[in-house]
Amino acid sequence: MAAALGVLVWWLVFLRGFGVVTLATGPEGGAYRAIGNSLASFVTTSEGRFELKVQPSQGTAQNLQLLEDGQADFAIVQNGQVRSDDVRVVAKLYTEVLHVVVREEDGGKGLADLKGKRLNLGERESGSRVVSLELLAHFGCSDFEEVSLPPKEALRALLEGEVDAVFSVTALQSELV
Repeated sequence: MAAALGVLVWWLVFLRGFGVVTLATGPEGGAYRAIGNSLASFVTTSEGRFELKVQPSQGTAQNLQLLEDGQADFAIVQNGQVRSDDVRVVAKLYTEVLHVVVREEDGGKGLADLKGKRLNLGERESGSRVVSLELLAHFGCSDFEEVSLPPKEALRALLEGEVDAVFSVTALQSELV
């Protein structure tokens, strides 16, 4: 995180000058938004000559689009999702893994047990959805109802029985999990 912040500050001060820099993050309650808010707070408090504006989004796919459209200067994206010659990785912030969360009483043992279930794969423009669909297809699991909710809403829906599983690519220590 310190390396990313260092590169960001260097870019802001020496290459771009002062002003507002936009960082595309993610949905409320997600790790990308929390990191973006922390970086913005740190930059604003410590530097004061420029502002780091946090741009909420649905996640990786939308963040990459915001970069390509020139609506963001930086973006937090899922590892392995950058597929453009116009986008460069600045720093790895943390390791992400795919979590598949189910209620204990449902007792599923594998992806095949999710057949016919209601699955939250992440929001439509999220990296979690991209990876989840690829994984489910790989294991031949195509018979399910897809639900698209932001992270906190998805967990609430899981606990209330409105969805049967939540797929989320996030940090191991994420408050979401």
